Amino acid sequence: MGKLSIDKLYIPAGKKEYIIIISSIVMVTYLHKSVQDQFHFIHIMHYYLYYLVVIYASIKMGLLGGFISAFIISFLYDHEVYLYFFNLPHYKLRGFIEILMMYTVALFTGFFTQKLFIEKKKLEQANIRQAELLTELQNSIEERMKIEKELARIDRLRLMGEVSVSIAHEVRNPLTSIKSSAKLLKDDKENENSSISL
Repeated sequence: MGKLSIDKLYIPAGKKEYIIIISSIVMVTYLHKSVQDQFHFIHIMHYYLYYLVVIYASIKMGLLGGFISAFIISFLYDHEVYLYFFNLPHYKLRGFIEILMMYTVALFTGFFTQKLFIEKKKLEQANIRQAELLTELQNSIEERMKIEKELARIDRLRLMGEVSVSIAHEVRNPLTSIKSSAKLLKDDKENENSSISL
């Protein structure tokens, strides 16, 4: 089991994502707080918009982003649950359960999004490594082709050398016999000249 690092909890997000999340929280909180309690259906619809903000934050910023947005939203939704957590009145139990549900949504969405993010990073690293290995393979293939061409050139030179030696041998044999014959003739002629002079 590896160490717990920020990479396993947080997905780096851009300014655009932060602006969307913050403005969504402000807008939904305004809508939720501005609607009177007698419009219960609209009030609940606004509350469920908070879940969409938590889901978006979890998708864009991972587990940590989801938990932070769930904390901010739940504090804005019902801060008394945090203030009286250990001495929670019974009429705040519904708010506590809804806040717990918000954290649960943040946990599951953030966990699976974070897992996908980590797998995507691993895949990108594997693709980079694969490209490096492919380049190395290409270079080694080119190097091997150069070596094979050099070996073929050396083999041709060796064959040419063998042919040259064979031709030289074939040319030398008749020349040697001609030279021997000429020497014999010369020796014979000298012997004849010597015998005539005597």
